Amino acid sequence: MREEDEHTLEVFTPENILWHKTNGTRYLEDIDGFENYDKIFNVDLLYVGIAKVGNTYDRLIAKGHQIRMEIPAAKTPLVVGEDVSEEMVLFFFKTESTFMSQFGLDEEDFETPEIERKKIVADCEKAFVSILDPEFNSIKFKTYPKGKDGLYDTNLTRYVYYIGEDIKFNLPRSNQSIQGGWIHQLGFPRNSIDSILVDRSTDEVTLYKA
Repeated sequence: MREEDEHTLEVFTPENILWHKTNGTRYLEDIDGFENYDKIFNVDLLYVGIAKVGNTYDRLIAKGHQIRMEIPAAKTPLVVGEDVSEEMVLFFFKTESTFMSQFGLDEEDFETPEIERKKIVADCEKAFVSILDPEFNSIKFKTYPKGKDGLYDTNLTRYVYYIGEDIKFNLPRSNQSIQGGWIHQLGFPRNSIDSILVDRSTDEVTLYKA
């Protein structure tokens, strides 16, 4: 524990040590060793979803979620004698956007496109589900990248999704995986990350492995 002031203490648990390591927080100076944390942050991805109404906390926790209730009944625990619900981890992500533009000499519009965040989030969900096919996602978005609530009607030509965390998600059913990664000291992704490329010129979606 580290005293911040006379009222606040920081308690380190295995779970939040993983979080501090993968997020590069100021508490890293208090954590010696454990440099292979990325090998431990290796989990099975069973479901991808977003909260279209309300927030993620209300959708998954406060009101309960159908799939979150179904998984413990349908899966076998990884460790004999354990409860599947105790092995489950909910990952809450936020999207951050970076735009890169290329213009010809005859271009008149040099403005960065303004796109609603909810459209980016909706498109991101469809991209991950369509290419990774998590076991408990019943809607597969087979026509993606076409769709009404994503990025198909924007002027973006190509865009890429990646996970800016030192975590690897495995898809046991399809024998696929997607590796994330981030260099927090420099503020950009590692060379070792996998990414999902969406090419609007051909409507192709590709998982690129590092």
